Amino acid sequence: MENKYGNWREWILERFGNTELFKIEVDKDDIKYEVRSANPKNNVKITFHFMRPDDDETLYDIHFGGIDETKNNIWLSHFTTDPEFKPKSRRMETSLFMTKEFIDRLKNEWLNIPLKMGWTEEIYYVGKKIYRAKLRKGLNKGNEWDKNEKVPFDLKDFDYLKILLRIGTRSEQFTFEPMEK
Repeated sequence: MENKYGNWREWILERFGNTELFKIEVDKDDIKYEVRSANPKNNVKITFHFMRPDDDETLYDIHFGGIDETKNNIWLSHFTTDPEFKPKSRRMETSLFMTKEFIDRLKNEWLNIPLKMGWTEEIYYVGKKIYRAKLRKGLNKGNEWDKNEKVPFDLKDFDYLKILLRIGTRSEQFTFEPMEK
């Protein structure tokens, strides 16, 4: 390993172990670690997914979002398919192998949004389903969006027709304070 931590789980527990700032919840299968603020007014969570309970060296995904996944978007890490960190094995579906370089990029390019910058998101719904989400890093109120993503995960053909005809669509904006102020 190129870092002082033995594996991802150790890194997560060390990085987010300050109980005055964070709460870490681990699912019963030991494959999902959710990090939330210890401040109950902060509605941000960061989720780390492992591929298997016995694999500490490879993450499946890292994402962040608001606590209410029915109202807020899940911002998926682009690192999963980052060509700079190609999988070392054809069996692996991810590029989230633990190296010092990768941890530095992860902290500076991805985790800095929920931890240090905060963000504003504008969510578009058809009925109760999210179909588009925009993200602006930081808490400024500018017109430019840093991310603009279609979210077609649960949409049916009828939902696309409603979107096209603007029937039952609406949008809402949310602002998330950084976890570390």
